[in-house]
Amino acid sequence: MRGENESFLPFRAFKIKKRRKYRIWKKKVNFSFFTGQKKNLLVQYYYKIFRKGKDGRDIMKKKWLTALGLTFVLSLSGMMTSYAMDNSAENVAESFVEEKNAETESAAAIQQENEHEADVTDSEKSTEDVIDPEESSENSGITEEKNGWVEESDGIHYYQEGKDLRNAGYSLDGYWYYFDADGVMKQNSFRQKNGQSFYYDGEGHLVLNEELDINGKHYKFTESGAAYTGLYTDGTDTYYYQADGSRAEDAGMQLNGYWCYFQKDGKLLSSGWREKAGNYYYYDEAAHLVTNRGIELDGHWYYVDGSGRRYTAQFRQKNNTQYYYDENGYLVTNCELDINGKHYKFTGSGAVYTGWYVGEDGLYYYDQQGFCLTDTGKKLSGYWYYFQKDGKMLSSGWREKDGSHYYYDAQGHLILNAGMKIDGYWYYLDGNGRRYESQFRQKGADWYYYDEEGHLVLNRDMKIGKYRYIFQNNGAAYRGLKTENGKVIGFTPLGRQAFDDGVKDGNDWYYFDAAGNMKKDYWRTKDGGKYYYQADGTLARNKGLKIGGNWYYLTDSGKMHTGWRNKDGYRYYYNSYGHLVMNGTITINGVTYRFDAYGRLMNSPRRISVFSTVSTNNYNGTYNMTKALLYFNQVTIQPGQTLSFFGIAGPCGKAQGFLPGGVVGGVGYGGGICQASTTLYGAALRAGLTIVQRRNHSVPSTYVPIGQDAMVNYGSSDLKIRNDYNYAVKLVTYVSGNTLYAEVWGIQPDWFDSVDIVSWKTGSRSAVAYRKYIKNGQVVKTEQLPSSYYSR
Repeated sequence: MRGENESFLPFRAFKIKKRRKYRIWKKKVNFSFFTGQKKNLLVQYYYKIFRKGKDGRDIMKKKWLTALGLTFVLSLSGMMTSYAMDNSAENVAESFVEEKNAETESAAAIQQENEHEADVTDSEKSTEDVIDPEESSENSGITEEKNGWVEESDGIHYYQEGKDLRNAGYSLDGYWYYFDADGVMKQNSFRQKNGQSFYYDGEGHLVLNEELDINGKHYKFTESGAAYTGLYTDGTDTYYYQADGSRAEDAGMQLNGYWCYFQKDGKLLSSGWREKAGNYYYYDEAAHLVTNRGIELDGHWYYVDGSGRRYTAQFRQKNNTQYYYDENGYLVTNCELDINGKHYKFTGSGAVYTGWYVGEDGLYYYDQQGFCLTDTGKKLSGYWYYFQKDGKMLSSGWREKDGSHYYYDAQGHLILNAGMKIDGYWYYLDGNGRRYESQFRQKGADWYYYDEEGHLVLNRDMKIGKYRYIFQNNGAAYRGLKTENGKVIGFTPLGRQAFDDGVKDGNDWYYFDAAGNMKKDYWRTKDGGKYYYQADGTLARNKGLKIGGNWYYLTDSGKMHTGWRNKDGYRYYYNSYGHLVMNGTITINGVTYRFDAYGRLMNSPRRISVFSTVSTNNYNGTYNMTKALLYFNQVTIQPGQTLSFFGIAGPCGKAQGFLPGGVVGGVGYGGGICQASTTLYGAALRAGLTIVQRRNHSVPSTYVPIGQDAMVNYGSSDLKIRNDYNYAVKLVTYVSGNTLYAEVWGIQPDWFDSVDIVSWKTGSRSAVAYRKYIKNGQVVKTEQLPSSYYSR
């Protein structure tokens, strides 16, 4: 191998060793008569003779005198052309050479580089230099041109006729050199040309057909000097030289779409593993990096991911199944293994075992990730199971968690929302499976108690907190009245013995004071209300009761009523003491009211009648009848006034927002409003109002008895009602669900209490109707209503 930093020996040997002799000799000789190449040839020739010693100097002396004489004569004459001078000088030099041929050294002509460096021109010639540039100043004031090799401050140059070579390559003595743009010879450096790299060594020689290590990188140079690039095979191993010519070493390269690895010695890795940063990568027999697949080597399966990295001590999921590769990258098969604190079973294919596993000592469960469940609950197929710390399923046993207890039956199912008898004791497990402990449970109206161990308390009289309970044989706390030592005591609906509390026994309520005694003929005040317990101790409810000369009304809850109360169409008033106001007056909010001997409000408006029908029509029909009926709500009919259906409801057509509905014989806008008019007709009849105009349908209606319908049709048939009382009446209409209601409010006439309407067929197409007025249960008046005639 070549050294990289050796000196340029040919030039330095001449310069250093001969400098002194040359310097002394040059001072004695003056070649100022000659110029250019002739001068160089003469100086070179004569100096070579001079340096051979005394004999050479004698010869030189003779030749020199001859040359000087000839030159002097020629110079004086001035008649010789430069061509003749050159020829004579060359002839003199040639005669010297002929006479001393064996003792001279001919100058080597420097030829133009044309095979390896195409950038050298034919005009660039060179000769071997004998002129020391450092000695040019010593030439007795003669300025000499630089020629040949010259070492300057920036490096080594080569001159021809005073000009150094630049941007050119030259072949000298069998070596190629290159001079840059500044004329400096390249040494220990690369040159780029046409995308190729060329290297010049320490002597400036172009490296040819050789391998070199340069700056820590390995290169292979061809016969042309270009650094080799691309794949290279030596018959055994394959290498890769990169674009800059350096050999790829310890590097991954992508070649032809495949990743390859060149080892530290540059050899291409094939059928082997590469370790990088603790990870491993496999290159197949084609030297390609293997990715995203399993590899079988030496009886073991491996897996490499998309980057080629080998799975090591990690799981891989495939088709919802887990596989594990150990610390060596081997696929684990046919074994059990603890990994990161969890236990796994691996099948022959390497897949983790999942699901139930029947062991010698019990059942185990491996979840979808493959590990055995331990110390945890799991819901499977609708049931909760518990797997103990060793992984075995708990069956027929208790589990303690966070201070609570849970029971799993023989199948391992967690018991939820159920009572269960275990080892002779009854327990109850709630919706989460937690055991009741030191707490009550309500079932229906009964209360049960489970002690600190979760046992249902049976047949026991005990105190819990500050209350006494009696638990019966079935565990239910006693409720209601109980005679004990001849005294009646009570237990509340919560099962506690009653002290200043109510007791329900059957459908009746009782009250026991703070001493536990039942109270009778007793007013009790509770939550701002008053309650009365009768002579037998029962709470008075939903009834009027005369107590101490006054009438009271007790509501369904037993609370004493105050204020207005409506009953059977009459209004009653109970003052702030709960007393019914009778035979007198009372002023309420500035209005004075008078009540009769029964407590009834006198001459006050009340509901005189109410009538309802049920719609069996479709949506549109029900919508129309509801819309029409509600027009009459809160409408007042003054004494002597006649009310018209269409006078209040209007045309009831499309323009008024009514929908297409069923009518007799077809469909029309507003179909269904006849049921609204019929409902109003029924209320008016029962209030004793006068019917001025009414017409029946062509066929009997299904929602009222025959002869009691009232058909309306805008422009041809109307319903008209007149108020012949000497006081106004008010209509109240409303709908609840599919039921239509109409009420008439006013002052009830004193000559009748109610009205009854009866009707029946008088023929196949006719019917009659009558109105009967009733007073104290007796018919006091009967009148015939308009008859009905049906065409179909």
